[in-house]
Amino acid sequence: MAYACEAYVAPDQHMCGETHCTRLADTSEDTAWCKCLDWQGNKIPNCEPKGSTVPIKSYSCYNQATGEQRNISEDACQDLRDRDRNWKWSACYCCCSCFAWDTKIRVSETEVRFIQDIEEEDEILAAWIEPNPDGTVKVTWKPRLVGYSDGTSPSSQPQTMVMIQYGEDGELIATPDQLMLMPDGRLKDAKRLVPGDLMVDDDGRPVAVNSVHLGEYSGGIQHLGLGPVPEDTNVPVSGNLFSANGIIVGDFWLQVTHGAEPESEGKTLVAGHSALPMIGSEAYATARSGDADLFSARQPGYEPRPVRNRNFRGYEARAALNIPANASLYVTPAQAEAIAQAPHYPLSMDYNLADFRWLQKALQPFFPDINIYLEWSDEVPNLYAFELFGQKTLYVSGRILRTHEMYWQGLAAILAHGIAVFYAGKGAEGQYPCVAQADSFGIGYVLRTAFDPNWGETANGGYAQVRTFFGHIPEDLRGGDPDNPCRLPAVNCRLQAMEAAIIGRPLPACAGVPQKGRLELKRATFEIIEDVPSVKVSFSEAVGPSAEILGNYTITPETVITTALRDADDRTLVVLTVTLPDPAAGEYELSVQNILAADGSTLNALARTAYFVVEAEEEQ
Repeated sequence: MAYACEAYVAPDQHMCGETHCTRLADTSEDTAWCKCLDWQGNKIPNCEPKGSTVPIKSYSCYNQATGEQRNISEDACQDLRDRDRNWKWSACYCCCSCFAWDTKIRVSETEVRFIQDIEEEDEILAAWIEPNPDGTVKVTWKPRLVGYSDGTSPSSQPQTMVMIQYGEDGELIATPDQLMLMPDGRLKDAKRLVPGDLMVDDDGRPVAVNSVHLGEYSGGIQHLGLGPVPEDTNVPVSGNLFSANGIIVGDFWLQVTHGAEPESEGKTLVAGHSALPMIGSEAYATARSGDADLFSARQPGYEPRPVRNRNFRGYEARAALNIPANASLYVTPAQAEAIAQAPHYPLSMDYNLADFRWLQKALQPFFPDINIYLEWSDEVPNLYAFELFGQKTLYVSGRILRTHEMYWQGLAAILAHGIAVFYAGKGAEGQYPCVAQADSFGIGYVLRTAFDPNWGETANGGYAQVRTFFGHIPEDLRGGDPDNPCRLPAVNCRLQAMEAAIIGRPLPACAGVPQKGRLELKRATFEIIEDVPSVKVSFSEAVGPSAEILGNYTITPETVITTALRDADDRTLVVLTVTLPDPAAGEYELSVQNILAADGSTLNALARTAYFVVEAEEEQ
C-alpha cells in the first residue's frame, strides 16, 4: 500500500497498517496533531494544521521476518516476542489527512456541495465507468455513502498544491498526489499531468488540460473516501470515483492503495506512471520545451486565466533575493551549485517541510531574536545568516530540504550553524565567527540548548546527514583556502570541527580560529639557497604576514637578517636571508616574537626558540 507521506519517512522506518491508521485518524490525538482541533472541535492556539504528506508517529507490534503488524499493546507484543523473537514493539507512521475547500462535489443529479461540507455517512454520487472505443467513457452514476471525510482547516503555513485549468472555464486545486481519471479508464496523479492530457468530465467526455501550475495554498483541504475502509488493497476504480468541479477523480481509498504501487501501473494507473516526470522537476520542464518551467506548463498559445481561488499563489523562479553582501554562507556559491546537482525531490513534494516548521518552533524560544525564513522555491541549496536593520535572519533555500538523505537532524545541524553565526563570537576577520567554529558551536551549544534530552541522537544524526550533504561537493571544491581558513575552511576540517564538538575535544587548528599560545616554532636549519646564506624557519601551522617583519627575529651570535619571506606553497615555512658573522661556523640561536598564525593564534612562550648549526664548509 502507498501513502502520501511515505517518501518522507526515513528508510529504516516503516508505515503502520491501513486499519491502524484509520483507527488513529479517529482519535483526539490525531485530530489535535494533524488538524489542530481539540476533542470538542475547537482550534488549538498557535498550532498549524498538517497536510497529507506529514507523518504522524505511532507504535505497533512488528514482525521483522514477515513484515506483519498488529495494533496491540506493548505488553501483548511482549507476549508474542516471548514465543517468537521476530516480534518487537516498534515505531510506525501514518499520514495526516486532497482537494481545496470550495471544490464542488456532485451529490445528486441536480445538486453540488462544497467538499468541506460533506461528512461521513453523507451520500454523494459515485461513478462506475466503462471506456468506449471512441475515447469517451460510459459513466453510470449511483448514490454511495461517504465512509471517510477528513481534512485540515485554513493555515498560515501554506502547502504545496497543483492548480489545473481545463476546458473552457474549469479550474481545480488539488494535492500533488490526487488521482485523476483518464479516458482509457486509468488514473494519473495531479503532479504528473501535462498540458494536452485528457481528463474526463461528468458525462464521460474528454476534457483537455490547458495549464498546470505548482504553488502554495493556504486554504483548507479535504479527503473523501467512498464506502467503508477497504478490506484489502485491491480497490476497484469503479465505485471509488466522484465528481469534483465537473471532473471525475479518484477517492481517498484509491489514492492510498494505488498511488505509488508498481503493480498498479498499466492497470489502475497509466502505463509507466512512476517514470513520468513530476512538475517541479528539471525533467518536467525539459520535456515540455518552451512551454514549461519548473513551476508551470501550458498548451502553446494558451494564456492562463487569473486564478479564482485567492488562497493559491503560484511559485515563480526565485533565487536568494535581497541577501546582504556581507552575509555568512553555509557553503560557498560554487559548492552550492555542485550540491544542486545531487539527487533531490521536485518542488511538488513538500519533503521535510513539516519537520522544518517544527524546528522553527523548537528553536524559537531559545533564540527568539533570530528570524528563520524559508524560501521553498529557491533552487540553490544554501543558508545565509545576516543582520539587517537590527533583525538577525537565517534565510534557508528549499532545495536543502529537498536533497535526498536529508532529514530533520541534518536540518537541525544546518540551522544550528546559522544560529551560531550570531552566538559563537567573532572570528579572526571581524563580524562573524569562523565557519568551522560555527559548525562546532552549533553542534555543541545550539543543539544541546534546544534538544538536551535527545542531544546525542540529534547531534550524531545531524553530523551523518551533513557529511552526506557535503559528499556531493567534488574534490576540487573541498580543499578550502589555506590562507583564509577562517572563512574558507576545507570540508574535512568542518566535519572534524563538528565531530570535535560531539566527542568533547577542542576545535582543530584547521578551523582558522585564533587560540592563545597555539603557534610553535618547530625548527630552524641553515642552507645556501641560490648562493645566498639562508635560514629555513618551520612553524607548527601556517603563519600570517607578521612572519615577514624582520624585527620579529633575533639570531645569536649577532647575525644580520636582510629578508623574511613566507614560502608560497607552504605557509608554515619562512625563509630568512642572512649575513653571518666572521667566522661563521658554529651554533646559533633563533628567537621569534610577535608572530601570529594565519588564523591569529599567538606564539607559545615555551616554543619560540630554535637552534641551528653552520658547518665550516658552508661558510661563504
